[in-house]
Amino acid sequence: MSAKHEIPDGIIGRMGGKELVFGEHLVTLPDANSILDNPDAMRRRLADEAFLFFRGLHDPKLVARARREVLQEIDRQGGIAPDTSLDDAVIADNNGHLPDGTRIGVDEDQVRGGMASLLELVSGEGMLGFFDDLLDGPVRTYTHKWIRIYQPGTATDVHYDAPYMGRDAPDLVITAWTPLGHISVDMGPIVLVPGSNRLERLKADYGKEDAIRERSTGYLTNDPLDVIDNYDLKFATAVFEPGDMLLFTKYILHGSLENTTDRYRLSTDTRYQRADEKHDEHYTFEQRTA
Repeated sequence: MSAKHEIPDGIIGRMGGKELVFGEHLVTLPDANSILDNPDAMRRRLADEAFLFFRGLHDPKLVARARREVLQEIDRQGGIAPDTSLDDAVIADNNGHLPDGTRIGVDEDQVRGGMASLLELVSGEGMLGFFDDLLDGPVRTYTHKWIRIYQPGTATDVHYDAPYMGRDAPDLVITAWTPLGHISVDMGPIVLVPGSNRLERLKADYGKEDAIRERSTGYLTNDPLDVIDNYDLKFATAVFEPGDMLLFTKYILHGSLENTTDRYRLSTDTRYQRADEKHDEHYTFEQRTA
């Protein structure tokens, strides 16, 4: 990790109503760019650490087009402040909510109907080929694409992905988290808990929950200090730029800091696994054409 990417000690992020301080509760997420051309090394690190962070993996121009598609849909729903640039993503006075009080969002029909750049970004052959190499065999991706639109005050509580997906699948169901634009600490970036993939008792207990069947939130806690105090682990995050991508498995704790700005924080997360392995019956997969 270069010095220019290191987040200085003392910088503060908010999560669950608590302040998290770099150097005390938070550290900078290290990148794995040095092994990007070595699939064996990537697989070993993923097995050991449960995450891989790459800077500049995607074409920033493609990311910019995908971002604009999402912003155009937000604007169509009345979520962009009048007389501001669409690209600035400044939130309207409705704080990103529709008249009925529900949050502005992007559903599957909207993705399939008008977001060709976003689909190319997350499920084009370039992305699938990357995962073919990483997982050492042909892969497939979940049909559903999660588009995250975080208004001011929005954050995600701490959780594993396992209670939501991949229950009948192998450990290597990979989430790819892709920022759609620059995301600074105050915009509420994703946070991981390095080392939480080795908490075997937690994986055997909480990690085996089924949030869909049990109709639960699936979260471990809404208090990040619980994780720090109970497991003696810190959170890690980064200042993310267009083109970056973070990969992680279903057994690493993660969430997000709170967006404390007046702009939307935009990202997408998508899932991948080998095509010849068992899958979670709650999800369908895209038909691969190439």
